[in-house]
Amino acid sequence: MIVPSDTQIFSLPQPYLDDLERQYKDNPYHCWGHAVEVATLVHTWVKNEECLKNTFTHEQTQIMILAALSHDLGHPGTNNQYQEQIQSELFTKYGKDSTLEKYSIDLGKQTLERHNILDHLHIRNKGDAIAFFDQMILHTDMMYHRSHITQLEQHIECSKQDSTLKINPVQFACILLHAADINSCFQRPFDVFMSRSNACNQEFYAQGDGQRDRHLPISKGMDRGYDVTKLHSKEELKESEAICNERQTQSEIDFVEKVAQPFFVQLQQVWPYATTLCAAIEMNLADLKAM
Repeated sequence: MIVPSDTQIFSLPQPYLDDLERQYKDNPYHCWGHAVEVATLVHTWVKNEECLKNTFTHEQTQIMILAALSHDLGHPGTNNQYQEQIQSELFTKYGKDSTLEKYSIDLGKQTLERHNILDHLHIRNKGDAIAFFDQMILHTDMMYHRSHITQLEQHIECSKQDSTLKINPVQFACILLHAADINSCFQRPFDVFMSRSNACNQEFYAQGDGQRDRHLPISKGMDRGYDVTKLHSKEELKESEAICNERQTQSEIDFVEKVAQPFFVQLQQVWPYATTLCAAIEMNLADLKAM
């Protein structure tokens, strides 16, 4: 994945950024490029959107960037379910819930401390800042996706009674980071969307292959549908890949329609700019269905 922008926009020490980059593995999707892309989106939104400027303090904005850059630190390219299946060292240390997110939090905090970043940014209440950092990264776990939607729905309903009601900034920061984290669904043009999708699926299928090799249940959406080692001809491989690509397209449609779209539809009612993201999602969905 290509790093999308100059990391100097974050105004952070280069040794700190270099340290973060070294800790990201060379995964097709969960890599340093993804982290910078997510942080760039968060930075752009909170710096340019007037309603967001009034939602977060300067310190909160700084911590949001740090959390975005750190949110997938050390990601092994396999998911939490896989850590449990193989009883990995990470599963043993962090437990079943949000295994990888907790690992990223630990690495992120160690890196902040190693470079004295909170002092560099003149953060006054370090305890609150670290708690905010922890919450943001923890809630990038997809297990919280439904709760993000519920929080948005509740705020929308309460706002009908009191139009001056402001959303909880900590909750909203977590929601925005989650929106940036699943950004592939609103990337345009369509070839950019597909490049993100294909990178993600490379990881999914690699995990599925590993599960097949270990005789473990294959996670949903991660089964390419065939074992390369058991195909005997180019024709068999070509046919199997065609079936896999068709299933992948349907999987993308399902993710956009059933997961991403309901989230962004609610988000646009709280944050008007998300209407632009919804329009991009609609275009990607139409292009997917036309394939």
